[in-house]
Amino acid sequence: MDELKHNEEILEKDSEVKEEKNTNEETLKPDEGNISTESENETVEEKPIEMIDKPIFHQIDDRRKKFVERYRKFKLTRNIVLFVALALITGGMIGFSFIPDFGLYIGIGLVFLVLLGVWLLNKFLIVKKAEEDTHSYVVQTVNDFNTYSFDEKYYSELQMHDDMEISLEEFQAANIYQNLSNVSSRNVLTGKVFDHDFHCASLAGYVTKEDEKGRKKSVPVFVGKYLSVNVDLKVDDLLLIYIKGKSDLVELPSVASNMNVLSDNNTYTIYGKQEDKKAILNSRALGVLKQFKVNKYFLDLSISIQKNAIVFAIDYDDEVMNIPLFNNFTGHTLEAMKEVGDLIAEFLREVLA
Repeated sequence: MDELKHNEEILEKDSEVKEEKNTNEETLKPDEGNISTESENETVEEKPIEMIDKPIFHQIDDRRKKFVERYRKFKLTRNIVLFVALALITGGMIGFSFIPDFGLYIGIGLVFLVLLGVWLLNKFLIVKKAEEDTHSYVVQTVNDFNTYSFDEKYYSELQMHDDMEISLEEFQAANIYQNLSNVSSRNVLTGKVFDHDFHCASLAGYVTKEDEKGRKKSVPVFVGKYLSVNVDLKVDDLLLIYIKGKSDLVELPSVASNMNVLSDNNTYTIYGKQEDKKAILNSRALGVLKQFKVNKYFLDLSISIQKNAIVFAIDYDDEVMNIPLFNNFTGHTLEAMKEVGDLIAEFLREVLA
């Protein structure tokens, strides 16, 4: 059953990172699995939220319901197999105990054969089928998420890459967070936006801190969507834009503490050199920035603008990042992602014009 446990650990990774951010609020200023970790007997939502009536949202929720049904059948099958194995072992040991001389050895042999049979059945049939089914569900749902949130009006040539990851060096080069020690990423997507190559992934960035007992520990400073666009801009240095968050789970990018403030209002702060701001951000681009509105799903946004890349670090609530399982999918989280994706594209349209 190790393969199944490993698979479930991967599916629950994002929510664990979110919980870790909450746990570490004393050492880290408060600041984004695939599958949501809510249990079968409880739901995350306090009140029912009505589904947005769009075909793709119904398609996603219908697929979720069918997957949950198969998932529960799998758990039932696994429990039945274990119960039958236990019954065979118990009954066999009792029965063979009455056989003189070789009864004990026959019983031990029976135990070995039953355990071997259970292991083979689980490894090559039950667990393998469950893992394949889970992978298929995740891939199809992520593809639907990408298709909807990356509107074809702006984005094209979308392609998922299971074997790609965002490196620590790349995230460091974005110059948003200082002293990064590790990153983890998944669901890498590539494509084009206004004929510029981009790649996007779910990403977590960590720094190393010491706890009260002096023990070093990796602490997440960012968990969300990372989107990098290849560009060729005339800027001398880093230009950083921060769309302000209101949640206790978000924090100002650490690199901002060493930069000059160029503009500051209720929606955003711009850091860097005045000449770079004038060269890159026209009045229309600033107008797009004012349209970003944080909410319960979209927590904050850091935009790093450098000569060869524009990077967007989008902090979403874990409800957005997790693929739904036992709770109904209503479409509100995906709608929030699309709104941010559209505004990012509109901002890029002005900057790259």
